Amino acid sequence: MSVQDDRDRQAREIENLRAVYQSLTQPAPRPAPAAGGAPAKSGGAAGRRSAWGAVIAASFFAASYLVNMTFLNQELVRRGETWRLGVVPASFGQFLSVVSLGFGLMDLVFLAIVVYQAWSIPRPLKLPAPAAP
Repeated sequence: MSVQDDRDRQAREIENLRAVYQSLTQPAPRPAPAAGGAPAKSGGAAGRRSAWGAVIAASFFAASYLVNMTFLNQELVRRGETWRLGVVPASFGQFLSVVSLGFGLMDLVFLAIVVYQAWSIPRPLKLPAPAAP
């Protein structure tokens, strides 16, 4: 390998590093506008809202399990039984059985309202810039 080959290789490596650095430091290109002039969206806001809805539903079912488990354990103590339900259910079937004990129409309505509210949370308001004097 000659000195010229080493210089050429180093120059190519430096140029490649510059290209990588520029691609990392420049902002990502904006998507082309869709028909009608509106920019194409990747569904980021809808994805966050869906995630919030899933978190709320999971929290609701976990809270329902814990409340029903507490009442069932109190009833088991009152009856003199020696076994108890654990904080962590032994199986998914046990979880569903305990949650479904007190689950009614109003619970479903409440869950639907909460998930809808999580879905429709608006973005923060942006105030207009003050007028220049």
